Amino acid sequence: MIREFEKKRLLKIDFCNKQLILRKKFVKRTEILVIPKNELLTIFKTLGYKFTYATGGIYNYDGITYKDYKFLMYFQIKYNSPLAYMPIFKDGKLMETGITQFGSVLRFLPYDESLINNNFGINSVQEMQEYLKGLIDLFHEFVDEYIKEIVAGNLPE
Repeated sequence: MIREFEKKRLLKIDFCNKQLILRKKFVKRTEILVIPKNELLTIFKTLGYKFTYATGGIYNYDGITYKDYKFLMYFQIKYNSPLAYMPIFKDGKLMETGITQFGSVLRFLPYDESLINNNFGINSVQEMQEYLKGLIDLFHEFVDEYIKEIVAGNLPE
């Protein structure tokens, strides 16, 4: 389950539908595309973000810090299928938000089922760049909304 505080932020920005609309833009047309890690790091750099390669297809973004909150983002990219994660820390401790990876949010929040793309696929480096940018933008939108609530004095439990 997603905590109520995070659930309200995700619903406010229409997180699920925006994620599905983004995925709907990319339909598999070719065999599995494998983009080497140096090209993926170049994509992140081109987008203006510093991601570092960890191991096993994991790319870490240092994220955003606000007061005692730290919002991280990382991707696990295998073949042409990036999975995005956004852990949140407070005072250096992982918060139990109920959000693991972006796609898992669909299990707990309403969304427009007509937006489901059963033939998702990334077919080029350019498409990968567009898709990653969309996910990073969605992460930033969520974090911005989260911080607005903190500023307003509405703190997560």
